[in-house]
Amino acid sequence: MQKRALKLFVILLSLACLFLASCATTSNVAEGAEPQESQENGSPKKKKAPKKKVSRVRFDDAGYDQAVKDEDFDKAFGMIESLGSKANIAKMLDQSLILFRGGYYEEADKKFDQTTRALDDAFAKSIVQGAATTILNENLKEYSGTMYEFLLVDTFAALNAYKMGNVELAHNLLTRVYDKQKKYVADYGELILRDNDDTSKNGSDAGPAEMEAALGMIGVTFHVPYSIPKKLSASQKDSLIYKTSSLADYLQIVIGAQNGSYVDDFTVRELKSLAPQIETDSAELPYGKGRIEVLALTGTIAQRKQHTDWLAIDLLDVGRTISSICGYENALRFKYVWPECLPQKDVVKATRVTIQGEGQNASKQAILLEDFDKAAINDVDLKAHKAAWRSVWRSTSKKAVGLAGIVATIKNDPTEGFLTVVAVIAGAQGLRAIDKSEMADVRQSQALFSKAYAAGFTVNPGIYTVTVEYSNGKKEVVENVKVVSGRPVLVESICQK
Repeated sequence: MQKRALKLFVILLSLACLFLASCATTSNVAEGAEPQESQENGSPKKKKAPKKKVSRVRFDDAGYDQAVKDEDFDKAFGMIESLGSKANIAKMLDQSLILFRGGYYEEADKKFDQTTRALDDAFAKSIVQGAATTILNENLKEYSGTMYEFLLVDTFAALNAYKMGNVELAHNLLTRVYDKQKKYVADYGELILRDNDDTSKNGSDAGPAEMEAALGMIGVTFHVPYSIPKKLSASQKDSLIYKTSSLADYLQIVIGAQNGSYVDDFTVRELKSLAPQIETDSAELPYGKGRIEVLALTGTIAQRKQHTDWLAIDLLDVGRTISSICGYENALRFKYVWPECLPQKDVVKATRVTIQGEGQNASKQAILLEDFDKAAINDVDLKAHKAAWRSVWRSTSKKAVGLAGIVATIKNDPTEGFLTVVAVIAGAQGLRAIDKSEMADVRQSQALFSKAYAAGFTVNPGIYTVTVEYSNGKKEVVENVKVVSGRPVLVESICQK
């Protein structure tokens, strides 16, 4: 009887200890925050990520644009899923980033890998072949990505790997970014500079000679539209080329130090040149100290839009006849298009980061680490001049040939008989179709972030609470952040609308 009572007592005591232990490790985290479960080196523990539930939604460009603008990523993801194998590289990257934003890290890892392979293949082919049309032509059949997407896909894949708890994979992916920079950035710059001639054309596109010949058919002299983006000098173009990511450099330092890898001075110097106010203390911590690095990602990247300009022409009496018969108000206007990308208003900013724990209470302003909006704007500015001229050559040539047919029909029948009227109306429909097909290439990854902010604290080892404040009044509180001696720990926060 006494033995049974003793066994019962031991069992009850064990259950009580387990209950108390579970209470001691419970974390009260603000809505949207994620507790940082750390291993001995301060990196997050590997854990099974949830699977994303998908409701497929029929894709349409306007609906997708609006879903991303509203940050309705579930709807955007479902739209991409409905495309299946027809999803281009930009949409594949969007899927990867949407999964990452939602915390579906294992699924995101697979999608990042798939996207990286597709983007690397398309981009590398265009560089190796020296096909400037593949990179720069606004009427691509296959999207091959931008330089910033080419480098950032691995950067965010690395951050995703870190969130999975795979620090070694994260470090390897960041090394890939550096290798890509060495291998392709210089060649890409050469192609950009080589494609700086206003009189050259690419592939089967119409060029200046074809345009002049077509205009000669209707007796019109071409005048350059004043709104065409200005031609850039070689140095101006070089300054706009996306050569490196300060986010990648920052992660290389922090994750490299956490992985126990050597952090080279070049990466530290490069980050300092790109973002002078960002601290690089994680590269070399004082003895007995650890460090909390806080990375805050906000918003969605600035979006390309189509700029449209119309150039009116005068065909005298024939023109007036065309206008009175055809019923198409733009029949005597050439349509020219090119992409533009403008700075966003009211973008969410990370404002302040605070840490508490182990007798320390410190607060710092969040510093802008990288502006992804600027990367998109620069990429568009880099290509807008040539894109506009290609539109001028192409649209003018096509429409002038169409107008020449209509003019000939009218001149052959000055009485404007029934058959002539029918022919003019049919010709006008052809002109309408030409204008409708003249579209600027505004494709890009739309789910990339707008800004990245950072703040860091050198602290004693222990357990800390981190609070990130944003300009829209939101806060994210992350508890149980474990800091160990000699290593940094990375805390990541995402704030959308």
